[in-house]
Amino acid sequence: MKRVVITFLVGLAFTITTVGCNEDEGRVDPAPTGEPIEETSVGVAPPLASSATVVPANGPCPISDDVCALVARIDVGLQNGDLSPLLSVVTEEEFVCDQDTNPRVGSLTSLCADAEDGERRYGLGLGRLPGTVSARSLSTFTRTVQRWLDESSDTQDEMGGAALRVYSIGCPTIEAELIQCRDNFSIVLSAIVIEQSTNIPARVFAVIPVTWLDDPSSSFVYIAGTYTQEYEVLLRGGAAGNLAYLTQEPEFFSGRPAPETGNFVAWSTF
Repeated sequence: MKRVVITFLVGLAFTITTVGCNEDEGRVDPAPTGEPIEETSVGVAPPLASSATVVPANGPCPISDDVCALVARIDVGLQNGDLSPLLSVVTEEEFVCDQDTNPRVGSLTSLCADAEDGERRYGLGLGRLPGTVSARSLSTFTRTVQRWLDESSDTQDEMGGAALRVYSIGCPTIEAELIQCRDNFSIVLSAIVIEQSTNIPARVFAVIPVTWLDDPSSSFVYIAGTYTQEYEVLLRGGAAGNLAYLTQEPEFFSGRPAPETGNFVAWSTF
């Protein structure tokens, strides 16, 4: 049974060239390794203010007014150095540390380190692109996304600037031309940061699938270990059948059938 316990920020310590977690995890397919992420404690995120109504500035929303207003609050927050709107949609899930693996998220090695048998801990499902699936504590990720926000490079590339921003909204669809979505969608964030081990600027990005029932929430996050042309649609927008799974929580995690097509609508276009 899924429990929403505490709301935190998802931070993802991965660069385009190096992945930031290297312990053994539930294997899906080979993934690059990198430096471990330092744990840190964080406070509880405040809820979104009900009076905060922010809408896209460039045109009408082609997806859902609710989704666009939520994503606009997140993006404006990033522009103002405020992570609270993003923190409001990411929630922890309960895991029981009675074995090394979990059928839904693979490895519990990191989340349950030093735990007593049967101890309950709370964390987030993490899927690498491509690679492994594991459960990680949200506090582990928070430090890194804050670094993305605070320490983005002054450079830019063909995808855009270095500052941490929303790049697209992903919609799971049956027909490629349909981009309406509200109950299930994903938010793609990206930045350029200085890769710590090489001191070279590298583009990092994360895909956060959101389920909106009573309130929008996400307890599974995708990260990219290696940037390739395959993922360009995530930043530029477009339809992609092979990336449809990135528009919602994975089938093994949510129980919902995987969509046939994913439409990634570039945030800069509206």
